[in-house]
Formats: sequence, structure tokens, C-alpha cells
Amino acid sequence: MEIAASPRAFPRYSEIDAAVRRLPILPEELWGVGNVVDELALRAMINDGGDGTVPAHFLPATAKMVAKQLAELERRADDLAQKIEKKGGAKRARQQLARHIRELNGPTLTAMSDVQPIDGALPDVRYFLTRLPEKLDAGEGITSAELRYWARIAKEAIAVIPKNAASDVGRRPDRRAQIVANTLAREYFNLTGKEPKFVTRSCEDSEGKVEGEFLDFVGEIFKLLNIERNPIRYASVAAYRLRGKGRKK
Repeated sequence: MEIAASPRAFPRYSEIDAAVRRLPILPEELWGVGNVVDELALRAMINDGGDGTVPAHFLPATAKMVAKQLAELERRADDLAQKIEKKGGAKRARQQLARHIRELNGPTLTAMSDVQPIDGALPDVRYFLTRLPEKLDAGEGITSAELRYWARIAKEAIAVIPKNAASDVGRRPDRRAQIVANTLAREYFNLTGKEPKFVTRSCEDSEGKVEGEFLDFVGEIFKLLNIERNPIRYASVAAYRLRGKGRKK
């Protein structure tokens, strides 16, 4: 039996964990720290050249495969929404949707992350990957409106696939820094309840210097994941996309 690589196998896992926990995390959001650290560590392992034994969420896929997965996600989410509205026959549909979410490949999730805000909310991929399948399997309450939201995200994501796939092996390597920065902006907001912002110093010794808690966080994670890019550029884009949009849960 093939055993998936553990994110804890990443040599700097504990340093990523420490960096995340240094944030002023809201007590009710402490449960999510492990998921955030796992995702960041797995992204680092993929970039460093793993053996392919990682969860499907972090594996490459062709543009054609991504489009097929997104179309299937839209169909299954819409189908379950209809069954919930008709109040019948939803158990099997819930299980099928949960399984499909767990089987999505990395570039598919990247495309979903690139979708512009819908109804004032960016897609919360952490919730989508972890909590939503759990709720589906457990029979917990999920509204048809939420399912139609994810169906719409899937539909919109199909339009951005060309921007994420340079060839038939997945997304462009130079997309990684922005995807990680987008993830950090979302999780910074989720964990702290604060919007990612920057401060520009105007004193004589540091005229025009841009700094801030979120920028420091992005810079530290970039170093730990061996992302050799200027964090200001990517953090500012991520913060702009997120600012004022709220969470989708």
C-alpha cells in the first residue's frame, strides 16, 4: 500500500508552525493552525521535488483534467443543492461530493484560489478541503446556497485555467509565490480576525519603508519555503484581493 508523505517530514515544519503561532491568533481559531502548517509544508515538499506520494490535492494535473474536475464539482454541488431543496435522496450525493473534493488535484485548487470574489467573498480553500467534506460525511447542516456558491466557484475557475497551466503538467512555477501569499492573506485573516495591512514609515531614518505584521509573516514563510521572491510585491497583491471581502464559511 502506498503511504502518502507526511507534512511533518518537511525539515522546517516546526519553524513554520512556530511562525504561524507567533501571530495573535483568536482562541476560537486555534483549531485551524495545524491545517495551515500542513498545507504550507506540503507545498514546500512539492517544490523541493518529492516522490509523488503526496495527497491528490498537491499533485499536478493537465489543463484538460483540471477542467474535467471543475465541471464535475459544479455538477455534483448543483445536484446536491437540488436534492436538499427537495428534501430527499441526499445521502449518496453528499458522500460522492465529499469524495470528489478529496480527490481534486493541486492545479484545480489553484484555479479555484484565483477566482475573483463572489458576493463579496473569496473562496476559503482551507474550509473547502477540510471542514466541508467532514460536514458532508457527517450529515451536518449545509445549505443549498452554500453548495451553489461552490458550484459557481468551480464554473468561474474553468475560465482561469489557462492562467495557471503553462503546459500539460500543471501551473507555472512562477505562480507559486502569489498562491502562497494569497493563502497567507486568507489564513492571516482567518486566524487573527485582522485584515492584512501595511505601514509606510515617514520618519527621517526610514522614509518610505514599508512594514507590518502581515508583511513580516509573509517574508518569514517565504524564507522557510525557499521562495526567492520579494514578499512586498506578492503580499500587497494578496492583501488587496482580500481586504474587506470577509470570510466564506
